[in-house]
Amino acid sequence: MKVKAINHIAIIVKDMGKAIHFYRDILGLKYVMDFLVSGPDTDKLLGLKGINAHIYLLKTENDYTLLELTMYKHPKGRMQFAKKEENDVGIRHICFEVDDIYEVYDVLFKKGVVFISEPIKMSVGKVCCFLKDPEGNSIELIQLMDKDDN
Repeated sequence: MKVKAINHIAIIVKDMGKAIHFYRDILGLKYVMDFLVSGPDTDKLLGLKGINAHIYLLKTENDYTLLELTMYKHPKGRMQFAKKEENDVGIRHICFEVDDIYEVYDVLFKKGVVFISEPIKMSVGKVCCFLKDPEGNSIELIQLMDKDDN
């Protein structure tokens, strides 16, 4: 057995409008499609009852992997009030590769994006920084450096 690819990453959101604005309008991901899901097959698949959800799919220009924004109208999920630290167990962040991290940082900062750190040149051939999306999820931006830039 072998996994072929990562098909999508799902983020459950409470405010679809804010999430779309952030990922599409601010980060520049491209709209793929959106649709509603409900019915017995969906309930059975996810182990919930009475599902009614809106799914909005996005992707980068050069990638197969989709970002799935999902807002459950029913049943409503639990809010996680505890602050998530980067060393907590579980899925912690999504990383987007960019060509010029300093330019992206400046543009996003001017648009009011909340950053955890400014770009930091790491010793392993990359420059990266962390930010938060409107739901408080961590996003990493990374620029891979040429060998000559290390």
